Amino acid sequence: MDRPFGLACGVVSRDGAAPVLNVIHVDRPERSVDVEAERVGGRWWYRDAETGEGLVPVDEVDKAPAVLARVLARGVE
Repeated sequence: MDRPFGLACGVVSRDGAAPVLNVIHVDRPERSVDVEAERVGGRWWYRDAETGEGLVPVDEVDKAPAVLARVLARGVE
């Protein structure tokens, strides 16, 4: 299976909250980010569900894997 940037994902619901997309790097599954979507200024954005940080507009699908890989690499030595 082709995995751009080594990413895998699945939809999860934590503690009865709205479902989010949980994204991991297959070589480091202990590192993950929960992603949600929110409409901001008339445009849908993927956001980090924990921090609220806007990651990439939903309609820029080709950019999302690289952005998510950078988020997962933060703090990795």
